[in-house]
Amino acid sequence: MQRTAALLEPLTVIEADDASLPPIPDRAAMDAWTEKYEKGGEQAAGPAPYGGSVGHYQRIVLDTRARTIEFWCSPWHTAGPQPHRDPAYSRGDHFAPFHWTVVPHIIGWAIDSGVKELPYLTAEQGNALAHRIAPLAQTLLDNLLAIPGTGEVDWSAEAASAGYDIEAACQRSPQAPSGRRPELINMAEAVAVLPQMVKGHWADATDQQLDDEAESITRYAFAPAWHPELADLFQVSGSSRRAVIGTRAWLYTYREQTSNDRRPLDAGRWFTRDGHTLAGRISADATDEALERFAQTEQQAATAEGFKLIGTLDVLKEHRRGEREHLFEELTVLGGIRTAAVAKSRKAQAAVRARIMQIASWEEKGMSDNQAELARRGAVSRQAVDKMLDVVEEDEE
Repeated sequence: MQRTAALLEPLTVIEADDASLPPIPDRAAMDAWTEKYEKGGEQAAGPAPYGGSVGHYQRIVLDTRARTIEFWCSPWHTAGPQPHRDPAYSRGDHFAPFHWTVVPHIIGWAIDSGVKELPYLTAEQGNALAHRIAPLAQTLLDNLLAIPGTGEVDWSAEAASAGYDIEAACQRSPQAPSGRRPELINMAEAVAVLPQMVKGHWADATDQQLDDEAESITRYAFAPAWHPELADLFQVSGSSRRAVIGTRAWLYTYREQTSNDRRPLDAGRWFTRDGHTLAGRISADATDEALERFAQTEQQAATAEGFKLIGTLDVLKEHRRGEREHLFEELTVLGGIRTAAVAKSRKAQAAVRARIMQIASWEEKGMSDNQAELARRGAVSRQAVDKMLDVVEEDEE
């Protein structure tokens, strides 16, 4: 799998200045207030010092696309009553090892400052920390894995380990880098020692199916119902941080390598192209055999352009179902029209019958005595008119 280092520029440290940062809270004043509060309560301590409860508002922020790192501070002095609900208050996504299938655009690490062991940092001190951490961030970026056909990147064990090292460097008692964590296993390494992990249907899976599979492997690879033997093979049985990562990059690469030099493409995206849209080409009456023939024809067209379509039949059947659902719903409309028409027809029939019987009662020559003309004008059969008049005669008798 391809690392990203060869395609991207070196990391840049963006330096902050004190004028652009929020004021640093008075830690000594807060400690003195806390001591009074613990001894005599709120009445003895008085109001809390300004900014005394902001906590760890200083961060190291890494932009994985722009390849920049900087010392950054949450704007606690302008924040509202619930600042932690404001995305601007905590820039980027916190480095979160419990979810290894997404590399955020911007990653943040909280600096454990604001305590006796590590007071809040000035801009100069924060910039110095960013420079010290820069080599670790460079390692992280250089070891991210390209996900073929997406423009996105995935974690590797090396990149994730560098993230842990950055986390350790931000603590009140900084720790030296530990390097590659043995409990983090690259998908390629797992497959190399346990090839039965590979499923043949991955070669024809859609992007969404591969994403779901990647998530499942990362979360459950060591579970009893999956591949518990991995723990012994990699000697990580007692680790709570163990994980198989780099799964998305590996799955997309596997699908690409089994595509005979054709680039995998979700059929849903193919059918949005001019000349290949499905409108008017797949009807509600299309059989499964017709859909298969259609899929073959489209694959031939895609092959000519260097693509291998993924999930074609699923897309076609979904489109056909949409057509059928439309007609199914339309039946309700047609039924309503029929009901109205039947009701209207019954009223018309009753009106015609009443009018024929009315005219027949007149004994008016040329009208009441001309049953054929009554039938023609009422748009009924002569026999129907005779039947109506017979009923009248029976009633009179």
